Amino acid sequence: MIATVHIVDANPLRNLVRRTPRVGAIDGLRWSKKALCGQFSPGAMPDAQLRRGGFVAWWEDDDAVDQFEAENPRAEPFRSGWAVRLRPTRTRATWPNAEFDPFPEPNERHEGTHAAITLGTALVPKFPRFLRASSPLDDQFVADPNGIWGIAITMPPRIVMTLTFWTDQDATDAFVRSGSHGAAMKAHYDFKTDDHEFISAGGFFGFEPYAMRGALDGKNATPAGFAA
Repeated sequence: MIATVHIVDANPLRNLVRRTPRVGAIDGLRWSKKALCGQFSPGAMPDAQLRRGGFVAWWEDDDAVDQFEAENPRAEPFRSGWAVRLRPTRTRATWPNAEFDPFPEPNERHEGTHAAITLGTALVPKFPRFLRASSPLDDQFVADPNGIWGIAITMPPRIVMTLTFWTDQDATDAFVRSGSHGAAMKAHYDFKTDDHEFISAGGFFGFEPYAMRGALDGKNATPAGFAA
């Protein structure tokens, strides 16, 4: 199985009401959620980008993605945006609301650019504390010279996610263990039980990004040559 993220800049209302791929209606689609995006920025909350939206999905294989992108009407709005395909390499905890586990055991390592996803289902009463705890982590990523590009994502109603790209897997590991992120892990995450103080049904996930197309312009643009 593989994961994809499709993002496009469009009218904010269109992003809110757009119908994204639905499991059961598209061959090979195993999981899909609408994505509303934000930019990592100083302050308690990510800088919301109302014009930027899309979807996150899991697929049986590349053939299923190819067929969707070439033939399905719901793919049309995303042909002018940016998309990445991700091969799962490692995990800690489980993907929310999914009846599958595509991650290898034991976890794998790979050469070259590494993609990291953190996500989970937000515990509403603790959400303000979650935002305060997350803000220094955003600042740390923006300042890290090995962080290539990143985006904050909300998948309504309560799934929160970050997607970041790194020069290599060692850079990701160094970030997780150091600075504000390392301190937050010690304060809010139990390594023995995989319990997180602020979220449930989620965790930390690693991927090899093996195919990318398109670009995003304007605020939080994808870097020049990123898709190459």
